Amino acid sequence: MNNHSYSKVIAFSSIFGALALMISLSGLATVFSYPLAPFLKFDISEVVDVVALFLGGYLVGFITTFIHMLGLFVMGVDVPIGPPLKFLAIISMFPGFYIGKILRNKMGTSAYKSNLVGYFMAVNFRWIVMTIVNAVVLLYLVPYYLTFFIPQSSGNISDINVFLANKELVFKALMTALGIIASYNVFHGIFTIAVSVAIYNIVRRALNI
Repeated sequence: MNNHSYSKVIAFSSIFGALALMISLSGLATVFSYPLAPFLKFDISEVVDVVALFLGGYLVGFITTFIHMLGLFVMGVDVPIGPPLKFLAIISMFPGFYIGKILRNKMGTSAYKSNLVGYFMAVNFRWIVMTIVNAVVLLYLVPYYLTFFIPQSSGNISDINVFLANKELVFKALMTALGIIASYNVFHGIFTIAVSVAIYNIVRRALNI
C-alpha cells in the first residue's frame, strides 16, 4: 500500500469512526433494550463500523472499529470493559464476511448465496466469540453481574461472597447469563447486518459503484 492509499484509508476510517462515536454519544445507542436483559442495548452505532467494512474493505472496517473503541475510552463510556467488548463483538463478525467473499471470488458461488453464507457465519462467529469472552468477564472481572441471573427460586442473595461460595448457584447463574447473552448477540448481529446491508445498497446505487 502506497502513502496515498494509506492516507485515504486513514481518512476514510477516521470519518466513519468519528460518526460511529457520535452516534454512541448521542443516546441512540441506548434506545432499544433487549427484553430478557434490559441493560443489553441494540447499539445502532455498530452499523457504521460494518458499513465502513462493506465500503472500504477489512482494513478500513478494523481501523474504524478501533477508532470507535478508542473514542469510547476517551469519553469514559462504559469503561473499562464496555469498549473492548463492543470492539470484539464487531470484529468477530469479520471472518464470517470473509468466508462469504471467498465463496464468491474463489469458488464461483453466486453473490446471493455467498452473501447469505457470509452473514450466517458472521452471526455465528459473533455469538460464539462473545459467549466465551463474557464467560471470562463474568467469572473473573465482574462476578457481581451474575447475581442478576440468579434463579428466583434461590431467593435474593445480596452478599457477593456468599453467592460466589455457592458453586452450583454460580454455575446456574452463569449458564442463564450466557444463554441470554448468546441470544442477544444473535439478534444484534442480525439487526446490525440487515441495517448495514440496506444502507450499503443505498450508497452503492447512489454512487453507482
